[in-house]
Amino acid sequence: MKRAFIIKKKKPNYAPIMDAVQRQGIEIRDFEDDLSDLTHAVVFHNKSFDIKCPAKIGWWQCDYRKPSDLEILQFETDLAHIFLPMHNYHDEYELEYEVPVTFMPQHGLESPKQTTGRYIPETSVFIGNVANNPYHHNREQILAEIRDIMSVRIIGGEKNTIDQGYIYGKVPFSINITLPNMAGCSNRLYNILASGGLCVTTWFEGIERLFENNKHLIWFKEVSELKDIIPQLLVNEYKMHMIRNAGNELYRQKHTAQHRIANMFSILEGKETEFRGYL
Repeated sequence: MKRAFIIKKKKPNYAPIMDAVQRQGIEIRDFEDDLSDLTHAVVFHNKSFDIKCPAKIGWWQCDYRKPSDLEILQFETDLAHIFLPMHNYHDEYELEYEVPVTFMPQHGLESPKQTTGRYIPETSVFIGNVANNPYHHNREQILAEIRDIMSVRIIGGEKNTIDQGYIYGKVPFSINITLPNMAGCSNRLYNILASGGLCVTTWFEGIERLFENNKHLIWFKEVSELKDIIPQLLVNEYKMHMIRNAGNELYRQKHTAQHRIANMFSILEGKETEFRGYL
């Protein structure tokens, strides 16, 4: 049995997801490599693709677009399974590609714990782009409202914030904002938990199956819900410490790269059928 992750183009240095794959000892290949010896493969690519490979192929489509929004709708690759990081569009993907679809969110930072990084004096941090983003048009307004409750440092324009693990572990609160109406989240939430940060996130459909509010993280539907919660936590270091620890412990129990990789290949090999990360 020969497994591999397939990406469009190999690089000298990888962003957190493929970095974690390497750390799990899974080989990384690209679209130009000889793939003829593979028996099972996961393609990590946010666009449709066309490769020749005899392996049983799973497509980890970690974008948030429905099939009709992809550049190439039809392709020749013989898929066995699709993994999506949100619950939206499962029916559309199943109908379009005629294969099973399973919820499979991303995971967080798996590199060694960062011991140095930038000092952030603000009470909270949001790492990501804010302005001029049609997909995340709610970010600017939500962050502006949060600023009425606590100070916020926005770190944007960095394709890969190399000291994010250090920052999340040091700042009192780390903010995650999900796409409007999206039943899932990006890897930002998992990066925060993996780093030992206290995550404050917008609610999304299905979050209750993954985390317990006020135990593993803090979620809110309206920013006004934070007006009492944040001041109370800031004077209760023990409670903040407990949430940080519980979130990080749950991450290590259910949401690491090892869990995601094993889950996907186990589904491809017919050993299990469901996402294993629910409470």
